[in-house]
Amino acid sequence: MTKICVPVSGGDAKAARKMADKAISSGADLVEIRADLIKNSDIGKIRHEFSDILRKSIITLRSKSEGGASDLSVKERLDWIREAIGIEPAFVDLELDNDRRLIDESQSDKSRIIVSKHIFSNEPVEGVSKILRDCCSLGGIGKVAVKVEDVIRCTDILAKVDRDQLSNHAIMTMGPGSEISRALAASIGSQIVYCALSDNEKVASGQLLLGDQLRVNSADSIIVGLIGHPLGHTLSPAMHNAAFESIGLPGAYLTFDIPDSSQVKDFIRTASKLGVRGFNVTIPYKEVAFSSVDSIDNDARRAGAVNTIVADEKGELRGFNTDIHGFSEALRANGYNPRNKRALIVGAGGASRAAIIALWKMGAKIVIANRTPERAEELVRSMRVFIKTLSLDALEKEKPFNLLVNATPVGMSGFDNASIIPDDFIMKADAVMDMVYNPLETPLVASARKHNVKAIPGLDMLLYQGAKAFEIWTGKEAPVESMRKRLLEAMKK
Repeated sequence: MTKICVPVSGGDAKAARKMADKAISSGADLVEIRADLIKNSDIGKIRHEFSDILRKSIITLRSKSEGGASDLSVKERLDWIREAIGIEPAFVDLELDNDRRLIDESQSDKSRIIVSKHIFSNEPVEGVSKILRDCCSLGGIGKVAVKVEDVIRCTDILAKVDRDQLSNHAIMTMGPGSEISRALAASIGSQIVYCALSDNEKVASGQLLLGDQLRVNSADSIIVGLIGHPLGHTLSPAMHNAAFESIGLPGAYLTFDIPDSSQVKDFIRTASKLGVRGFNVTIPYKEVAFSSVDSIDNDARRAGAVNTIVADEKGELRGFNTDIHGFSEALRANGYNPRNKRALIVGAGGASRAAIIALWKMGAKIVIANRTPERAEELVRSMRVFIKTLSLDALEKEKPFNLLVNATPVGMSGFDNASIIPDDFIMKADAVMDMVYNPLETPLVASARKHNVKAIPGLDMLLYQGAKAFEIWTGKEAPVESMRKRLLEAMKK
């Protein structure tokens, strides 16, 4: 099984020991004593502070050329590491390029030696494979960490680096999107994976937190994540990781920020082959996802957009649109039935598609209004539904609607907050639903509440579409209230 290791450091060896105690008591198999990040870290002090847990320790003196902080001379480094080997920790980390003399000296008993290499250049995959093999041949464990610029490069390395017949390897990436290399450590056979106690204590970008790493430390863990660009605002990881935690299911939800739409299809295929179970897809890639799967359920086909993908037991990718369920369930949970009611959807973008299908299935009488009515006409034509469309300017000629739905970004944090639906319409409506979820109380929701009109916030739709996706990926009932609680907590941060 993959061993979970937490790097520890601090102002001195005592501070590092406190971190080590917390890591081990929280479930870590090993701690990495990062001597280059500990002040006055002579071997005597390390032996004194860590004597009783040396068998659970890796001693590392990472050089500056390898991304660390040690600037000892060649002789000083040689002497220091020889002493470290002498106190017999579980492992000592030796650098492939800087410690060849020590590596050669240790060949008679290399089981406690990790031979490592950190790659910061754009090394071809073939070169990474050769370096990994060299490290594995010289150490009890061969460790390679590669700096990457995005999740595409990360999965490319994980998929293509030759690990055949290497039973003692540990491969990971550092940088944006690298969390997937840590989450899949057990699936790809890495002997060691490094994680952190908190966000402030990460020594490499891409490390998971210890609790998350513990939850995915088996080959059958359920790894899922969100594809989109940009993703800095998303609340989905908080919601889904709360669900995994709540029911004790081994899994984690990550973010996959992909800046280029042409990369989405290959990423989905590559990641699923590596062991990723499923994906959510958000703007601007829901239409791209539609053409990236092997089969599509009826609702997603009619909407022309996929927001949830699952890799089944045969490796085939199936696409769903859980936004439709999320919209319908948000109405039901708030006690509103739109059957035979006049419903106005404002907006003709991707969000409108889910609202149209949901309301159509629930028996509402739908009208779509958009600044450019031609786009609304194009939308209903592409969906093959017969729905009245009109411009926003023409709304004043319409009689009141029972349900008002905002399917535009208006009201979202950072967007225009000007009212897009006339106040007269809000006052006469039975209910208002805003598909925007951040902030929790949008101007539209606030206006509805002011007029004592039922207000359904976008957070409800986010919650219920997420719950449906969770059930598709896991086959388990989603813990909705735990997910809601974590969403609300995340909204306050």
